[in-house]
Amino acid sequence: MSESKRVTLLVGSPKGLERGGSASLGRAVTGGLEKLGWECNAYHLHSAARSEDVMSELVMAIDQSDLVVISTPLYVDSLPAPAIHALHKIAAHRSNGNVVRVPRFFSIVNCGFVDPWQNGGAQNMLKLFCKQARLEPVGDISLGAGGALTKKARQALALVVTALDEGNRVPDRVKELTKRRIMPGFLYVLGGNFMWKRQAKRNGVRNQLKAQPYKRT
Repeated sequence: MSESKRVTLLVGSPKGLERGGSASLGRAVTGGLEKLGWECNAYHLHSAARSEDVMSELVMAIDQSDLVVISTPLYVDSLPAPAIHALHKIAAHRSNGNVVRVPRFFSIVNCGFVDPWQNGGAQNMLKLFCKQARLEPVGDISLGAGGALTKKARQALALVVTALDEGNRVPDRVKELTKRRIMPGFLYVLGGNFMWKRQAKRNGVRNQLKAQPYKRT
């Protein structure tokens, strides 16, 4: 009987392994692989950045993995700072010359903007991380609107699971399915304005939304 293939999931959201869009998107991929017989370990990068014990366990898991999947939100135009700190530690460990296995690497970045291309800078950071950490990048997926699991997004993730299980690069079809906005820009602005008004009302400052406290008189 052949040994099960191993995947390590890294979640870059402060919400942890059980809540939030990043965890859900990561689990959509690793959960699909588990159904195909893979073994999965999952780690919260924020926890690893704070704990040497968790970091030691994490890098050991990566060293023994066939595949590493990271799922993280975009913070403005970058990755969350604790996630970056953890990735630096992983790269430092794996660049010491004693690492034998070179796992494949797949990245998922989601943002609150409607345009998935906003994730491009963060994806480039992760490509650089791959070089430093001796990982083989095999593709990525960028999702807008908070990583909403639309029909096309689910189709794309299914293609990702199949490709990763078969040892292939993620097909171009994945980006074709996810590169467009899932809603018109004016609806995004309308929804954003509604959210701000609702939060302002909840906090008793509904009549101060147009305040300009630093305006020169």
